[in-house]
Amino acid sequence: MALADDALAQILQKYTYSAGMFYGSAAGLDLGAGLFYQDVIHPVYNEETRKYDTRAGAAYILTHECDIDPANRRHFNTEVSVLPLIMFEDFCEEYMEEYSRGALFAFLDNLAKDEVSRVMYVPPIPRHVAEFMPAGGGLSRCPRFAYL
Repeated sequence: MALADDALAQILQKYTYSAGMFYGSAAGLDLGAGLFYQDVIHPVYNEETRKYDTRAGAAYILTHECDIDPANRRHFNTEVSVLPLIMFEDFCEEYMEEYSRGALFAFLDNLAKDEVSRVMYVPPIPRHVAEFMPAGGGLSRCPRFAYL
């Protein structure tokens, strides 16, 4: 866990946004754009089988709430577009295994400055809001679909 702790310290030190202002309570809000959820079932590409599998994980909702309101008769109103959330600790371990510690920390510098086009860093969720993302995570900028 030392790697993730060191990586988190570095990215938060260089993060250009106010992490404390990133989140708010979702109490009383309908399912919709801008919300994070746990255990969202979404597709994940399996490189071995070259097919998509499904998995449950944290995700950020892109679909606007009026598009999925059951009272709103629209096509596909049972599906939402999501960005799967990659847990920061998992990302750090996998990246270092593939490349190196130095490459990871160079990547994190760029990620903290929002200079990486394929993924965006999301700061840790404060404990009073939720506890499922203590080190933050990454949002792939490629949406997936999840089913309600």
